[in-house]
Amino acid sequence: MNELLKLVLKLSVSGSVFFLLFFILSYFTKKIFSAKWHLFMLKLNMIFYLIPITLIYNSIPKHSKGIGIGRFNIIFKPMESSNYFADIIGYLFYIWLIGVSILIIWNLYCYKRFIKSIKESYYSDKNLEEAIYNCKVDLNIATNIKVKKSYLVSCPMIIGIIKPTIIFPSNIEYSSKLIPVIMHELIHYKRNDLLFKLLQLIITVINWFNPIVYIMNNSFEKWCEISCDEIVAENMSYAERKEYGNTILSIIENVNDVPNFLCFYLCGEKKYIKRRLLNMLNTKKTSNFNRVFGGLLVSAMILGGSAISATATTTNENVKNFKIEANDESIRSLLEERVDEFRNEINLGEAVRGAVVVVDTKTGEVLGTSSYNAE
Repeated sequence: MNELLKLVLKLSVSGSVFFLLFFILSYFTKKIFSAKWHLFMLKLNMIFYLIPITLIYNSIPKHSKGIGIGRFNIIFKPMESSNYFADIIGYLFYIWLIGVSILIIWNLYCYKRFIKSIKESYYSDKNLEEAIYNCKVDLNIATNIKVKKSYLVSCPMIIGIIKPTIIFPSNIEYSSKLIPVIMHELIHYKRNDLLFKLLQLIITVINWFNPIVYIMNNSFEKWCEISCDEIVAENMSYAERKEYGNTILSIIENVNDVPNFLCFYLCGEKKYIKRRLLNMLNTKKTSNFNRVFGGLLVSAMILGGSAISATATTTNENVKNFKIEANDESIRSLLEERVDEFRNEINLGEAVRGAVVVVDTKTGEVLGTSSYNAE
C-alpha cells in the first residue's frame, strides 16, 4: 500500500514539474509556436503523470573515472520504523483510495445519466447528415459518425469514443456556415481528443489531491479548442475566418451550462473565446525554423523535466540504513544511485545483511552482486 502511494506521489510530482515548465514557457511560446505544438506538449505531459519517467532517467548509467575492476561492500542496517509514522502513511493511503473511489463512482454515474438523457432526446437531420458525409470525405475519415439534434444541448459537441456522435442544438438550423463547425468537431475525433480526455480524467481521479492537475485540465481544454480552430482556419481566407468567428459568437449567445463528461463542445470556456478568435484570424503555416526549434525545445523539456523530477522525487530514506565501503567518491555515488536495486535483491530481516558489488571502475558498469548475512 505504502509503495503504491509513494509511486502515485512521485508520478504526481513528475507530471506537475513538466506542466509548470510548460505553463511558464507558454507565455513566450504562444506567439512563436502553433496551438498544435502546445497541445502536443500537454499530451506529452500526460506520460509524466502515468509512466515513471524518472525511473528511466535514473537507470541511465553514469560513468565514473578509474581503472580496473573493484569489489565493494554495501552493508544494510535494519530498518528503524516508527509505528506512528507507519499509521499516518496507512491513513493517508486510505484517504487517497476513498477519494479515488468516490470520483470513479461519481463520474461514471454522471456520464451514464448524461448519455442516457442525450440518447432519449436526440433526433436526425438529413441536411446535417449529408454535410457530415462530405466533411468526412474531405478529412479522409471512414468511420461511421452520427450527427443528431437535441434540445438538451445548447452548443455543438462530439461524444463517444467507440461510437462517436456529433450533437447540435435543436434551435440551430442548417446552413453552409455550419460546415466549419462540423469540421471542428470531426478534427476532435480524427486526433483522438476524446481518448486523451479520458486519460486526462484518469489522471485527475488518481491525482485528485493535486491542484496543479486541475490547472492542467483547463489548459488542455483551451489548447484543444484553439488548435482545432487553427486547423479549420488554416486554408481559409480572412473573410472566411471572420465568418467562422461570427458563427461561433452567434452560437455562444444562447449557450447555457455545458456538461464536461468525455465530450468536446465548440464553445469551450467563454473566457477563452477572445483568444480563440484572435488566434484564428492570425493563423499562419508553421515555418521550418519553428518546426526545428520546437522539436529542440520538446527534447530539452523532456530531459529537463525528467532531471528535475528525478531530483525532486529522490528521498534520503535509505541514507541512514546503509553504508558503502568505497574510497572512490564516484563509485560511491554510483552505488548510492542504485542502492534500491541492490536492496531488492536482499531479503532484509532482523539481521544486518549486505552485498558485495563488482564494478568496472573504468565504465561504471555493475558486473555482478552477491548478498550475504553480515552476522
